[in-house]
Amino acid sequence: MQPFLPVPTADGSHTFYSKTFGEQFHSRDGAYDEARRTYAAATHLTTLATEQNAITLLDICYGLGYNTAAALEAIWAANPACQVTVIGLEFEPQVPKAAIAQHLTQAWPDSVQQVLQRLANTGQVQGRCQGQLLIGDARQQIQTLVSQGWQGDRIFLDPFSPPAAPNSGPWSFGVSGPVPQARGNFGHLLLCGGGAGGFAVSRVTPGDDPCRGP
Repeated sequence: MQPFLPVPTADGSHTFYSKTFGEQFHSRDGAYDEARRTYAAATHLTTLATEQNAITLLDICYGLGYNTAAALEAIWAANPACQVTVIGLEFEPQVPKAAIAQHLTQAWPDSVQQVLQRLANTGQVQGRCQGQLLIGDARQQIQTLVSQGWQGDRIFLDPFSPPAAPNSGPWSFGVSGPVPQARGNFGHLLLCGGGAGGFAVSRVTPGDDPCRGP
């Protein structure tokens, strides 16, 4: 098991470096800022939280949990009573556990930290946020969700960049494959990360390529 060593980023938060893929999990410009700007803000979660009292999220490539954290922070700031359901998909359970153990999530609000801790350590959470962290190949997990008829309001996709992981993980299935339906005005919504690779945000409909380089 590779050790996960904190790497400082420009906004004062920390991320990890993956020796396997040769990339950081987040942009060196700011790990927290990336999650807030590229995922929570870009998906207009604050507006959504003022319009409805229940939101369902799918976080593919959960990693350190920052995208889920940014989503919960935005939603509960706008609507503290909003019930949030989160399903996180992650291949390496050591990553979120290491983030908790090394106190990398402590700058998020207390209520958000509690969710991240329970997901990392037990794989599930109950209360104002209900959710699961499913461990394994995201492609197989998504097949299961599709067979169950899963639907959600927002889907986050945050893998390593295609040059780093061309034949593994979510890059290999694309939107035309078995990606769950996302309801709402966004249709199918996938936001592409790529860590330090800096891949752009894409809002797509079925049949589009969700991930475009800069």
